[in-house]
Amino acid sequence: MATTVRNDSHADIVRAGNMVEMCWCPDGAFQQYQEFSGEIDGIMTRNPELSSFYARTVETALRIATIIAIGRLEARQVNKIDMEHGILFSRRSAQFMEKGAHDYMAENQYQADTQKVMRRIREKGGRISGRDLLRSLQNSIRTKDLKEILDSLCQAGQIKKEEMKTGGRPSVIYTLLK
Repeated sequence: MATTVRNDSHADIVRAGNMVEMCWCPDGAFQQYQEFSGEIDGIMTRNPELSSFYARTVETALRIATIIAIGRLEARQVNKIDMEHGILFSRRSAQFMEKGAHDYMAENQYQADTQKVMRRIREKGGRISGRDLLRSLQNSIRTKDLKEILDSLCQAGQIKKEEMKTGGRPSVIYTLLK
């Protein structure tokens, strides 16, 4: 597209002659698109709370596939490999957003602090000493609240607490169970 047309918010790319019509390649790309659309519809039907993460996933996959197809400068067709790349990227993006929301969004401070503790343990490979956990939190959670959170996570079966005898004060290790 010419720079002047691309930068003009009032430009009509159809009239400017810069619109390209892309078709589906007969290699099964359209069927793959339809299957992915059905998969995403199923996710959103089963879990309506996830709709905000997956609502535009199919559109994004098609857009990415079209960009790849245009970039090839060959036939003006979206082929199966283009769709595979678009689907992979958009699916992973939606899953990443869903996981991020699960790990970082909280309804109250206790839940936010609990998520923070779980993230710290995960960041250390699923196993962390009590001392390293305290250091990594940098006094962002009161000691009393942290003890309550750790006890709660142990009771829920999300982490395991191990005490190791050292020569003096026992060392505590927390390990993720999921």
